[in-house]
Amino acid sequence: MELTEITMDLLKFHRKFHNYFTDFIDEQVEYYLPNAWIPHCTIALNISQAKVIKTIEEILSKYEPIEVKIKSISFVKYHPAEILSSFILQ
Repeated sequence: MELTEITMDLLKFHRKFHNYFTDFIDEQVEYYLPNAWIPHCTIALNISQAKVIKTIEEILSKYEPIEVKIKSISFVKYHPAEILSSFILQ
């Protein structure tokens, strides 16, 4: 699997994202913290349905398009982590 190119802009975006959503975090997981993060996107993890809805509403209220190139997508069941399916996108 090819990893995303990790740039300073990407790391700054991640830190800003992380700081903005601190109030929605029930517990910190070390590998999601700035300076330990591997680029990926987790919408929710171990939070109530009500918090998932609030989180998505907050994302949509602040959404601004950005240009990205998605190379692959995976669906992962967590704890323990198990890849359910992965797709390489062209």
